[in-house]
Amino acid sequence: MVTDFKFVNKSADVLKSSAGNLSSFLKKEVINPWSVSSDSVQVIKEENVIFEYAGQEKYNSANLLGVVVLSILFGIILSGLGEKGKPIVDWCSCLFNVAMKTVDILIWFSPIGVSSIVASELVAMKDIKGIAENLGLLIGTVFIGLTVYGFLILPAIYAILLRKNPFRLLNCVAKSLLTALGTASR
Repeated sequence: MVTDFKFVNKSADVLKSSAGNLSSFLKKEVINPWSVSSDSVQVIKEENVIFEYAGQEKYNSANLLGVVVLSILFGIILSGLGEKGKPIVDWCSCLFNVAMKTVDILIWFSPIGVSSIVASELVAMKDIKGIAENLGLLIGTVFIGLTVYGFLILPAIYAILLRKNPFRLLNCVAKSLLTALGTASR
């Protein structure tokens, strides 16, 4: 919207006479608050208002709550239909299987895409040796910090609070920890 504004000075005597006059004035006019004095009031008038279409607006987030509520309601009604709803249930099951196969294919091809991105970034770098050294120091620091935290600090807290041997606990959860380390799952 394109608007031109015009500022008009009006006498403040009419406003001072009664509260009714002030109320009716404020309903009709827009006052510039930075130019009010005891003698006059500056009124803002809009002229040449042109409305332009700004296009379709996008929201920053999806309406997930609406999707979840609609899905739950759809599932409840579909389960209540019994045999009549079976074709839709079969169709949804088939759609789920197609989506899972698509995800499997994407997972199998993702290393190629990631390797291509890494290769293109490596080619664009100027000082690969310096960046590799800094990255190696960062990785080493993270591993040392996590090792100290996992094998010294957490067992010490466990031993102090529970008064039990922490290494027996580590022995029991070693397989799970190695699986988590190998798959990088959290």
